[in-house]
Amino acid sequence: MNDTVKFIVEKLNKEPFRKNLNFISFDNLQGVNLLQLLNDIFGEIDPKQKCDIRDEGPDQTAIRMFNLLKVLKYKPSDENVPQFRQGLVTGDKVVVHPIMKWCLERLQELKKRAYLARFLVKLEVPPEFLSDPMVLELNQQYESLIGQFIETHKNYDNLTSSQHTTADLKHEIEQMEEEKEQILKRLDRVKNRVSGVNNSSSMLELSHSYRLEVEREEKINQQKAELKSDINQLDLKIDRLEKALKEQQASYHDLNAETIVQKMEEENRVNAYFVNEKFPKEIEAYRKKLKDCEEIGSKPALTQAEINDIRKKIDNVNREVAQLIEKRDKNRDLSDEKLIMFRQQAIIISRKKEQMAENLKDLRLEQTNLEKQLKEKRKNMGEDGEMIKPEDFKRFVIKLRSKGNNYKSKRQEIAELQAEFVTLKRTEEIIKKKFDSVKDHLPTDERFDDESKNLRERTDELMSKKEIASKISQKKSELAPILKDLKALREAIDDISGEYEERKAKYDKINAGYESNRSQLEAEVRSLADDNRIFEARYHYFNSQKLIYLVLHKRAQDEVKAYTKNNSEKSLRDQLNKKINEQEVLNKTLKEKSKSAASVQVDGKKQIRLWKDLLRQMELKKKLMMGTSSEEINEAYNSIPDDFEPMKNR
Repeated sequence: MNDTVKFIVEKLNKEPFRKNLNFISFDNLQGVNLLQLLNDIFGEIDPKQKCDIRDEGPDQTAIRMFNLLKVLKYKPSDENVPQFRQGLVTGDKVVVHPIMKWCLERLQELKKRAYLARFLVKLEVPPEFLSDPMVLELNQQYESLIGQFIETHKNYDNLTSSQHTTADLKHEIEQMEEEKEQILKRLDRVKNRVSGVNNSSSMLELSHSYRLEVEREEKINQQKAELKSDINQLDLKIDRLEKALKEQQASYHDLNAETIVQKMEEENRVNAYFVNEKFPKEIEAYRKKLKDCEEIGSKPALTQAEINDIRKKIDNVNREVAQLIEKRDKNRDLSDEKLIMFRQQAIIISRKKEQMAENLKDLRLEQTNLEKQLKEKRKNMGEDGEMIKPEDFKRFVIKLRSKGNNYKSKRQEIAELQAEFVTLKRTEEIIKKKFDSVKDHLPTDERFDDESKNLRERTDELMSKKEIASKISQKKSELAPILKDLKALREAIDDISGEYEERKAKYDKINAGYESNRSQLEAEVRSLADDNRIFEARYHYFNSQKLIYLVLHKRAQDEVKAYTKNNSEKSLRDQLNKKINEQEVLNKTLKEKSKSAASVQVDGKKQIRLWKDLLRQMELKKKLMMGTSSEEINEAYNSIPDDFEPMKNR
């Protein structure tokens, strides 16, 4: 960990960051400050990431950082993804420091990757929109532009990575100029030689035309070779398409309308189950999970003590649930036992149904992945790349197995012959030893020795050949019934594999038709569900409006009855007129009170002014008695404020 912090501090103190950090100050960074430093590194990688994280919400910051790390293909060391996300949101050192180190180690590479991601990350267009020809054409143009960008960028990389310097280019230019001068000199020499020849101009024209014809012949030969290769490829393509056409025509014979309708009905039932039961449950579960995650994210981080308390509460609730289930089982009547059995069976069937739906979903995903892989492999092989058919591949496997079995049998025979050779060699040595011991007692005649030697060699050869032939015949007799059974099995396998391929081709064709119909039905189901939701909303809206209008209509009828008939109950009109009269009377009384309050206010202001004048006179008299001059008295009189109070100035 210390090495990581040291490496990060060294990199951040250099260009282009210049943070002037030390080991202690960097280690003390936590929370928002640490995330801001990480965001500065991201801003150096991608200029769009430069911002102050205090100006945006924590959710926006987390989503932006997660998206950038996904583009940069960062893989956290910890496999606990929720803990990694929580640590990145809160600015945990354990999560942030490895990200910083990883980014600083490969800064230039990540810059390039972030730049390319702006142009190469494809927009995901839903498949239902691609049915529109305009959208499909635009999407194809978009993909072709991406391919052009890739090629252009590769050429740019090749040019920038080339090691040709300006000095090398200058040297090459000088060499080319020298060669040009030499060629011009040679041309002058040839012209001087030709100038003395008769009809030189006509000869030059003939040689020029001859050279053009030779070049034309080379181009025609090249085009001829290209056309031959194209013809061969087209012939192969025609053969392949004819075989496919024959297979398709052969697969049509066993198709019936009833079987197709039955399979379509089964597929519709499966799709209806997905649409009406499975998908709504999954959507509701995901929404609930999202809501819980949002609630958890909005709350502050829990401590270990709080987590333990929540776990204790969960255990207590589980105990209470178990106790309630036991009480319910004890108090249950005997008449409900049949219902319990049927309920259990229904639960088991529903679970099996859900498991089968999950398996079907997984198989469909696997099928789509395999189809994608098949398309990629076909693209890699090229447009005219011939693929091995399943039938040919199976035949090849059968041949390979037969050859492998043959190889094993031959190898076993070789091993047996080698063992026999060892035993024969040993017997030969023993016989030689015995012959050497008996040789002393035999007559010393060279002719006899030679004849005995030749006779011995012939007998050895005859014995070995006879034994080998007998063993080979014995092995052949033992293998004969096995080979007959093997031949029959191979014929049966060939027949079964051919039948399997035919049925598989039929299945693939029917499955393709079902898939296309399924997509259309799913689109229809979605549109019908949307229309149903709209009609339900309009139905509830009209019902509420109807209830409001019914209440208003009833109120109007009651008002008409009360107004036309002299009932003891007063009508709403009378009640409103009475309230209007009361408000008018109240308004008149309030106006009279406001007038009297205004007159009283005017009289009070006059009295206040008179009292203030009296207070000023008394203050001036006081100053006269104290012997002040007239000028000072005038200044004092002018300086006395309107809100003068003598008690405060004493």
